Amino acid sequence: MDIAPPPERDQTGSQSVDRALSLLSMVGR
Repeated sequence: MDIAPPPERDQTGSQSVDRALSLLSMVGR
């Protein structure tokens, strides 16, 4: 599962969520 959302998706607060999700995905694989 390769999740790599674009960096310019939502510059409001989703960035942190996306990063957290990415980290969780990478750690909890």
